[in-house]
Amino acid sequence: MILFSNTYGQASMDLFSFNGNLTDYKHRLNSFESNSANHIYKGDWQLSASFNSILGDNPSNSLLSLSLGKAIENHYFYVRYSPGLTAQFRFLNASTITTENDVEVESELLTDLTYSENFGFGYSYKFTDNFSIGGSLRYFTQKFDEQIPLIILTSDSVNYISTKSVVTEINVWQGDLGLNYNLNDDLSFSLSSHNLFSFKEQDTSSSYGMNFNKGFIAGAAYRLSSNFSANINYEMNGAFNLSGSHNFNFLNGKIGYEIALMHDKYQAPFISAVLPSINYTNEILSLTLKYVKYTSDRNKAFSLSDFNNEGINNIINNKYSPDKLILNLNIALSFVPDKNVRFVEIEYVENIYPTLIDEYIDKPFAKAKVINLTNKAVNVKPSSFIENLNSDIIHSPSINILGNDTAEVYFYTVIEDTDELINKSILSSVNFYLTTSGSNYDDEIEKPILLYDKNSWNGDVSSLKYFVYADLNKSEKYAKEVLYDNKTILDETDENEKIFSTVKLLFNNFVKQLQYVSDPRSNIERVQLPMETLNIKGGDCDDLSVSFASILESIGIQTAFIDYKEEPVNHVNLLVNTKIHPSERKRITNNDKRVFIRKNNLGNEEIWIPVETTVLTNFEEAWESGSEKFYKSAVTDFGLAKGSVKIIDIL
Repeated sequence: MILFSNTYGQASMDLFSFNGNLTDYKHRLNSFESNSANHIYKGDWQLSASFNSILGDNPSNSLLSLSLGKAIENHYFYVRYSPGLTAQFRFLNASTITTENDVEVESELLTDLTYSENFGFGYSYKFTDNFSIGGSLRYFTQKFDEQIPLIILTSDSVNYISTKSVVTEINVWQGDLGLNYNLNDDLSFSLSSHNLFSFKEQDTSSSYGMNFNKGFIAGAAYRLSSNFSANINYEMNGAFNLSGSHNFNFLNGKIGYEIALMHDKYQAPFISAVLPSINYTNEILSLTLKYVKYTSDRNKAFSLSDFNNEGINNIINNKYSPDKLILNLNIALSFVPDKNVRFVEIEYVENIYPTLIDEYIDKPFAKAKVINLTNKAVNVKPSSFIENLNSDIIHSPSINILGNDTAEVYFYTVIEDTDELINKSILSSVNFYLTTSGSNYDDEIEKPILLYDKNSWNGDVSSLKYFVYADLNKSEKYAKEVLYDNKTILDETDENEKIFSTVKLLFNNFVKQLQYVSDPRSNIERVQLPMETLNIKGGDCDDLSVSFASILESIGIQTAFIDYKEEPVNHVNLLVNTKIHPSERKRITNNDKRVFIRKNNLGNEEIWIPVETTVLTNFEEAWESGSEKFYKSAVTDFGLAKGSVKIIDIL
């Protein structure tokens, strides 16, 4: 006979109640009793304890069980020690024994029956957020101590009645399987076996062993609204538990209360118990107090023969169980929120050129493929931190990702301190983060990245403006010193020609100390900062154009880069706004091929002049060379129309 395999297999005796179904904290709802798959709900460590208080004429208190659970990704492991899951029965039976000489002797015999669960193990696996399966293995003992009469004959033929104890012990391993399925946020189902298999350590049987019937338990929980829930557990033998729950927010958590009705095939009347309970749950703990009130008289005496005829099917829920209070406590020891999203892959879109400053505010430097692990839409907040470049985490625009969907997430950065730009390229690292709620990251990845030095350039002429910005203060100081030295000349200049004369003065002073020097051969384009060009007294076309543009822009003279894209080697020079109206062109030249007319933001036409900054003789020759090249490439060869010549305003 397989014994003790239905410890509290009655689904009606769920020690952890149903209140947890109403909260988003998802502490483990119960142990092995209703469904061995339900361990998967909470991540990280969780400590649980259950306390039992017997009410009535013989009150007592005890620790029912102490358990520890641990989730590792989609796996959940659980162990329970249960010193208080014990039922003890003592029967005193009067017995009349007839001796060999026909003498009847009255005797009282004791029978002690003890049923216990010692410990158990559980494991479950989450296939998806909606589906998990699990199993449990528990160890039980049953001990039956019966007194039997023993007649002793003395030498004077006097009969004595004595007793001796006959002890029977049965140790059993018992296992079950179960599954949980959430159809949606409001409706969930469970199905589990009870007494699926058992293994008895010794070949021993007893008429006092607990009744055994294999079967299954089916459960359903339905959320009627955000605060109300209805639950049912039904056993194959006809027993059921029906409950309704309600909760409300309180002290950064939720308070819930529940009323449950229990029908047990082995107990009368039809509703054998009423189980009200109250629960408080937050992110750290879940505390439930349940009162078990039986509807039949629990003070009625029973004989050993009655007990032997009917037996019991459950240790703490049977026709002999007294009313009781059960207190359940779950504590999240190292609380880790559920992970809603995770990275699938990350790739860089742009290399990091520190001098380009705000380029990465508008253009992402990296993109990631991110998967939503839940069945609900989530708002994902991406962020990143680049070592040696950022002083703090940089947050990128949020994105909504639909349930179980995958989306591309873009990362932007900010280069904050241009005075501390790196002088040589270094291998650094980027920490990428995904956050959906609170301050904890759902996922994070560290990835190496090459940070180029402050003189590295991505080859895009529109990005040269950042090199112009880099030294504006120093360029302004240089320009004002030159203009101060030529104050007399400028004071005598016509107001309409003052910008033109200023450009001429500054250029002539600029070029007299410079020579053309090509960049060293390298896979990376390099551009000097404006003052570097003056300090080292040379540079190539982009160095010279950047430096002179910075000098002019620093004192408010508008410039633009001319990008000659179809040259054997890309070439850059400058276009400078003289602010002279086209009708006044003869103030500076009689050759209309040396000027270019552009409209300002007010729609007024102004004369711009091309300047070839690599002509390091004087302004007139630089202007002549620049205008000839511009007229041929941009106008005669239709470069502007074809896009082979492009004008890029700097500021």
